[in-house]
Formats: sequence, structure tokens, C-alpha cells
Amino acid sequence: MKRMRTGMKIMLFVAILVMLFQFAVSAAPVYDTPYATYYYDTKDNPVASKAGYEFSKTISGSDLGITEMVNPTDMYVSPDKDLYILDNGNNRIVVLNSDYELVKEITFTNNGEPMQIGVPDRSAGSTSGIFVDDEEILIADPVQNVVHVFDLDGNLKAQITKPTDSAIISDSFNFVPCKVVKDNTGIIYVLSYGSYNGLLQFDQTYNFLGFYGADEVKVTAEVLMDYFWKQILPENASDRMGRTVPVNYLSIDIDNENFVYAVKYDTGTLPDTEQVKKLNPKGNNILENGTSDSAAIFGLREQEWDNVKNWVVSRLTDVVYDDLGFITVLDSYQKKIYQYDEQSNLMFVFGGENSTQQGNFANPVAIESINDNIIVLDGNRNNITIFKRTDFGALFHEGINLVNQGMYSEAKGIWQEVLKNDSMNPLANSGYGKALLDEGNYEEAMYYLKLGDNKTDYSVALESVRSDALSTIFPIIMVVIVLALLAYFIVPRILRKYRKSEYDKKVSKWKYPFHLMAHPINGYTDLKFEKKGSLLVANIILVLFFLVSIIVRQATGYLFNNNDLESFNIVFTFLSSVGIFVFFVVAQWAVSVLMDGEGTFKEIWVFTAYALLPYIILMIPIPLLSNVLPLDETTFITMFHIIAYAWTGLGILLGTREAHQFSMIKTLLLILLTIIGMFFVILIIGIVYSMMARLIGFISQIYTELSLR
Repeated sequence: MKRMRTGMKIMLFVAILVMLFQFAVSAAPVYDTPYATYYYDTKDNPVASKAGYEFSKTISGSDLGITEMVNPTDMYVSPDKDLYILDNGNNRIVVLNSDYELVKEITFTNNGEPMQIGVPDRSAGSTSGIFVDDEEILIADPVQNVVHVFDLDGNLKAQITKPTDSAIISDSFNFVPCKVVKDNTGIIYVLSYGSYNGLLQFDQTYNFLGFYGADEVKVTAEVLMDYFWKQILPENASDRMGRTVPVNYLSIDIDNENFVYAVKYDTGTLPDTEQVKKLNPKGNNILENGTSDSAAIFGLREQEWDNVKNWVVSRLTDVVYDDLGFITVLDSYQKKIYQYDEQSNLMFVFGGENSTQQGNFANPVAIESINDNIIVLDGNRNNITIFKRTDFGALFHEGINLVNQGMYSEAKGIWQEVLKNDSMNPLANSGYGKALLDEGNYEEAMYYLKLGDNKTDYSVALESVRSDALSTIFPIIMVVIVLALLAYFIVPRILRKYRKSEYDKKVSKWKYPFHLMAHPINGYTDLKFEKKGSLLVANIILVLFFLVSIIVRQATGYLFNNNDLESFNIVFTFLSSVGIFVFFVVAQWAVSVLMDGEGTFKEIWVFTAYALLPYIILMIPIPLLSNVLPLDETTFITMFHIIAYAWTGLGILLGTREAHQFSMIKTLLLILLTIIGMFFVILIIGIVYSMMARLIGFISQIYTELSLR
């Protein structure tokens, strides 16, 4: 019997292990490629997906029967679908047809004599960009500081140099062409490395026309801080600080309608927006940002730090707009490919860093597209990698194109098939929701549109559902309103008979915060001199403030809530509500001591807490309203916020004045200095944290190296 029990225990233990193993296997991301394929969900979390593209093959010089390529820098697909590879190290162009078969090798000549582009040692990057059309080949040469214009056989026709006869080109301007494209009217666009003025435009005869598509300087916290320091630092110190200038571009492409696509240099700090731009003839960015209200983020979205606490970012170094109507960008830092639709919605991410594994890259330098394939040029491996579109990718692309054409019903069946393979894909859910909305199935549409984070169409569906609901419950609402009006006029008259003949003017400590809301001027005076305040009541208000902060964060409707409800952190919510309150009170007390204020720490605490009551009361209806209001009725939500902040701000202002017995001017100065003091304390904490993080990272590196040794 004992042995049977032992055996049963062993069998049970083995069974549990098998179940756990099966769960782990089923829960782990499964890729059908030797590299990670994924997309980002609505909260920017990477989610494994079925591959839209799969590795097909690599092609090197030996595969073509020619000498190996050396440090190739760029490639371009001609109008007849030939692939031109700029083989920098061999001073040649390798031409392949659409079947990736060798067509010819092009060498360069000038008046019949061999010509060297770049530099004699043919180092990496000595030549950079190539463009090909039916008439000529353009090569941007950042070493010789020219754009070479060749015919299709490699004979030099002309050279574009730094404009010298233009008033807008200064003597200090460095003409370092690294990329070049031409539109179908003959206008040439040259990207000069380090230029903050945009692209340089030249006409058909290579005359300079002007700058095009300059990036704008965004007023960020970093820009404002730089400006602040430059104002207070000595002139010699401020001169050593960097200039606030627009971000320059790294690569460009052009479509058949003469729209220029540009990827800009990432500053390497935080994930930026508008890293990819679609420039119209006026140089304005017209690239749409999908269904989200915020600007699109291209490339890496994970907010992570490396082992030395540097922000992990993308470096988008090339872009191609393909015949399918999609934008594909190359990330040289992450060694990955990101593909988007015309509205900047991410579809697929694939690739990765590996010096030997197929489908991954060592040093990807350029990207192109032929038919359904994506081609990546690797400057270290000296080859091209070809990815072919999968059946799933083709299905997904078809659904996207139908939606962008407004053919929602036609796309419904396609999205159903896509969702069978990936039920949480935002674009698929959004597309399927649009189809349901188009059919009038509003409630079910809301479910899928929310999964797709499509607030615009969700709002339309919500408005339709609300209209149907109101038509049903309208009689009930009218009865409730009538009863409420009767109660408002009749009940007070009934109660008046039972009231005491003498009105008791004394307001209890529990009612006093409400009395203060209606009579803030006299109320704070009584709070100061008649000691009507209660620390217990103030702390209860503070607890209610914390609870309301949680409710507003978690219960606000989808259309008006940008928080990740699943990542709720009660500590962070506490610090962002009660923590700021305590910080403000402490800072004000410290500043008021220097300004000879009469208010005690307890008085500042109580007065400030009492001022929060209007905010608490006015925030309570917001979760309810936000769940029934569409986007075009945002005014109601905004109104509650404005009144709440204004009322609370007025209370803090009057309370601070009475607590310290200051004039209004001195009170405003006190509050301003309090906010500035809070800002500087936060800044110091951030600097200390950053320094400690870097120190810990440095110590960790040293420990790791010593351990390995």
C-alpha cells in the first residue's frame, strides 16, 4: 500500500511536470521563421505574429559568377525592375534583373578614361547613394563632394557641385551629398550630410533651385531647458552648449507621384515621432498617423535601457515606398525591418542581428523592393538578402488595401481569416470592426474597434448605440426628471414646517469644507482665525483625493482614457496624487519660512487639502460621462476639468493668502517660487538617479569582466 501511494505520488508529480511543460511551450511565442516576427499591440508591447515575409535566399558576387562585392553602400530599383547595387569597394555597379540574375557590371568612365568615384582606398562609405531612371544614373559622392551624373553605361555626363551663385548658400555650408533621387519632372533632390536646411533641389540642367522640406525644431522640455541655461550661464559657457537646430535626414526615397519619403536622424534619447516623413511638393509632411490621436512612432517602441543605462533606440537609415503602397524602413541599430501602411500603421517587424544566421544582418545599409519581395543590402556580409511575401502577408496586405479604399464589407472575410491566425492584431480587429460598423452591427463593432484601438470609428458606433438606447429609455428619463422637480419644490416646503424657528449658524467641522466651497473668501478667513479647520477632515479629503484619482484613471471611458489599465501601479498613482500634495505643502512651507509667512505646516496642510474638495466632487461624474459621450462631445469632459482645476486653484490661492497673511502679489510670488522649487528638486533627483544608474552599470560591467577572467 505504501509503495502504491509512493508510485501514485511520482506519477502525479510527472503528470504535473508534463502539464507545466506543455503550458510553457504553448505560452511561448512561436515563430515560423529563424528570426523574431512580431508587431506592437495598442500599448506598444511586442507580440509574436505569423510572418508576413520569410527568408528566401542570399546572393553574393560568387553566386553571380563575379568577384565578391566589397563594402556595398546602396542600391536602387530602376523603372524596368532591374536592381542596381553600388559596389563601392570595386568601383562598379552590379545590375540584376527581377529574377536576381546578373545583367551586367557597370564601371565608370570620363571621356573614355576609367574614373574613380569616392576615394582611391575605396573605404567603407566613400560613396553612398544611387538613383536610376530611364535616362541616367545619379551617384552621391560625399568624399569628392559631388553628385556624379552618368548615362546608363557609366559614362560621365555631368557633376553637381556646391552651389556658389545662390544667396541662401553660405560660404560655411558643407556640401556632402549622401543620397539622391529624381522625380518624374526631372527635379533632383540631394540629401547633404549634416544639412539642417532640408534637401537641395536642382533642375533638369543641374541648376540650384533652393532648399526643400526642412525639419522643424520641436519645443520640448529639453529645448526649453537648453534655452534656460543659455540665459543664466556666462557667455563663454553657453557658447559651448549645442545649438538648437532641426534634425537632419539620413535617407530618402520617391514614389511615382513625386512624394519624397525621408527618414530623419534619431537623437538617441527617447522614442521620437515622425521619424519618417512624406513630403509634398511644398515640403510639408502629409503622412497620416493612423487611427491614433498621437503622432506615429516608427521603429523600436520598447522603452528599455541597456546595461550602461543608455536609452535603446532605433536608427532608421533607409526607406522604400513599394508598388504595393506600403512603407518599409530599415533599422541599422536593431538590424530589423519595419513595414507600415500609408497611414503609418505598423504591420510587420522582422529580422535581427546575427553575423551568420540567414534572415538576419551584420550591417544592413540599404533596403529596396521588387514586386512582392524585400531586398536588404548588407555592407559587412557583402551580399543581398531576399525576403518573399508569405500567403499570410498577402492576405494581410489585401485587407489593408481594401480598408484604405473604403471597401470595408469586401474586406470582412479577409479579416476573419487573419484573426483566425492572430486574434489580437490591432489592424485586423480595426478592419473587422469597420466592416461590422458598415453593416450597422454597432455593439459588436465597438468590441473589435476597441481591440484595434480605433477611437474614431468606436465613437461613431457608440453614438449610434447611445441613440438607440435613448429612444428606448426616454420615457423613463422624463418620469425621473418630473419626480426630481417635484421633490425639489415640494420637499423643502414640507421640511420647513419642522425646522427650528431660530437658524443655527454654526457649521460643523464635517460640513465646513462644503461651506468653504460656497464662501471661499470669508471661509478661509474663519479657517485661519476661528480655527474651524480639522486635520482629521483634511486627511479624509486627502484619502478621497487618492481614491478619486484611482477611479478616474481606471474607470474613465475608452475614448478619453490613454492609460494602460492592465499596468495599474497603486504606488505610482499614490505618488502622482498624494505625493505631489505632500511635496507641494513641504515646498510651500519651506519657501514661506524664508518669506516670513505666518502659516504653520498644519495650516498649509489643512488649507490645501480643503481646496481639493471641488476637484474631488467634479471629477466623480467624469468616468460616467466618458463612457456614454462620443468624441465630438468632448466639450462636456473638458468643461468639468476646467471648472475643477479653476475652483481648486482659486481655493489654493485664497487659502495660501489667508494662511500667511500675504498680499495677493506676494501670494502669487510664493506659489510661483514653490513650483520652481519643486521643479529644481525633481531635476536634482533625476540627475542623482541618472548618475547612480550609470555608476551601477559601470560597476556591473567591471564585475562581469572580472568574473569572466
